[in-house]
Amino acid sequence: MNRVLVNVMSGDWSVHFIGPDGQTRIGPWLLHDSHDEVKKLLRWGNPAADEWKEHDLARKISARREDEIYATEASIHHVAIGTSRRVCRNS
Repeated sequence: MNRVLVNVMSGDWSVHFIGPDGQTRIGPWLLHDSHDEVKKLLRWGNPAADEWKEHDLARKISARREDEIYATEASIHHVAIGTSRRVCRNS
């Protein structure tokens, strides 16, 4: 399993992934309509209950949140090809 960072911007509910090296962007920015949609995406990483609490608390404090998930190479590839129905035009 590889550590993947997930950046979430709550102003427009955009999400993007940073690879295991902490620098390489994986796939395009994904745009969502709500925090619930973002949480559905984050469930892919199987976060623990305390990680959900930390995520929700940080969301209330800041418009930008970085979560950490663990994913297989196949899952990372799946994200890299842009599986969302909406992709940011600036990616």
